[in-house]
Amino acid sequence: MTKSGKTYSQFENELIVAAYNTANELQKDSVSLSEIQSFFESEFDRRWIVNALSYYWANGLSREQLHNGKIGEQRISLTRDGFRAAERLIDEDAVGLQRNDPRGTDHDRTPSSLTLSKVEKERLLREVSAAEVQIDRLKLGNTDRSNAIAYLTAIRALAEAPEPPKDLIWKLIGRASDISGIASLFVSLAGVFA
Repeated sequence: MTKSGKTYSQFENELIVAAYNTANELQKDSVSLSEIQSFFESEFDRRWIVNALSYYWANGLSREQLHNGKIGEQRISLTRDGFRAAERLIDEDAVGLQRNDPRGTDHDRTPSSLTLSKVEKERLLREVSAAEVQIDRLKLGNTDRSNAIAYLTAIRALAEAPEPPKDLIWKLIGRASDISGIASLFVSLAGVFA
């Protein structure tokens, strides 16, 4: 256990999630520990890093082997299984947060007054389904594929809500459209709002 009270298992999980977040944020397939540190909340214990990186590589979660250089220059390049492991951890964390406070009263966002009409909702859900099918046809890297799936999942979840918030859905479509490689998937979704 570290001074912060975290166990090695928690550290290992946080590091893979931090690598995932950093790769998505920087739009890179391979990120260094120095880059990851901007997302990392735990202590940077060298022994734990060495063990975690060895574990990721041995279990097919990262393509990068441990090297003998500076620890900050060590790189993590998540495999498809690595991305899935990080996404599972993120989903589990989100479910845990919802379980702790299902009302979500400590957020700073006011409910949207603009909601999708029934026709817009149905059209948007059809377009999301079509975009999900297209993902498999496009030649995308792991990062772009993960981003596209994450945005489509979020858009679908919001669209299926009892009062779909138009502003949040539009914001997600806008963000997704800014990412090269997956922008074409979201053009038809933006058409729902035209």
